[in-house]
Amino acid sequence: MIVFNLIQNNNSAMMKFKILAAATLLATFSAASIVRAEPAASNAEMPFSVAGLFDNVIPSSGSGSDADADSGSSSAPPSGDRDATGTQAFRNFSGQTQAHQDSFNGFSINVPVEFQLNGKGATTNWTGPLLVGKDSSGDEFTGSGLISVNTVEWAAGDPTVACNATVSQYTNDRFYPNDKLSKKQVKFGTIPATVVRFEESIYQRGTRDEKNADDHHRMHFQVCGNGRIYNGTLGYYYGFFKRNDVDVRAVFEAAIQSFKLIPADNSPIGG
Repeated sequence: MIVFNLIQNNNSAMMKFKILAAATLLATFSAASIVRAEPAASNAEMPFSVAGLFDNVIPSSGSGSDADADSGSSSAPPSGDRDATGTQAFRNFSGQTQAHQDSFNGFSINVPVEFQLNGKGATTNWTGPLLVGKDSSGDEFTGSGLISVNTVEWAAGDPTVACNATVSQYTNDRFYPNDKLSKKQVKFGTIPATVVRFEESIYQRGTRDEKNADDHHRMHFQVCGNGRIYNGTLGYYYGFFKRNDVDVRAVFEAAIQSFKLIPADNSPIGG
């Protein structure tokens, strides 16, 4: 997994610049319930999709007021918000998406047009628009969101074994509340695929203190199928999930719901 986490401090301007990126956001997955599928048709006849499995029921994070300035909330977009290039004012997500299809790794996903592809392969990730918030000290920080799909080829039979292992390891991890954990099994080819979703707690790990505005907050999904394990991570800073002028949660939810498995190109790469 590739990681980058860039922090630049400018004390004179009281500005923190922080970018969420792949490896600081990637994590393993936990689950709650299993729904078994009946025998499936071929991959081409019965494509796998996350759409509709969870009915958008992942509860909202955040317990404070949307008007809390220190949380990053605002009734109007801060003037510093910019698109992913950092050159234009960003007002809100348009709701439009761009389709990404990876036949080599065997998946497709629809990503908000405001996110820019900045790496593809075993780890494919997109960087979102820069949003401005304030930390607990009142200093401004700028954070860019991340959508990432990490693909691991699984040569040891049914990859569902990997999903079951993460369930066993993380079901009792209080950092991932049970009301935000879900596991389902759906049709895909001759071996059903397994889907796991979870989201971090709104509290700091190991405490009952709510996260700070400039703490990471991440939504996750994991898919085991197609001879692979797909780890999906979608994150911004916590304060941006609480803003009432940008629909961070809605666009992330739409991206997760759009994820599909497609027949993968398993031919040898060659030399």
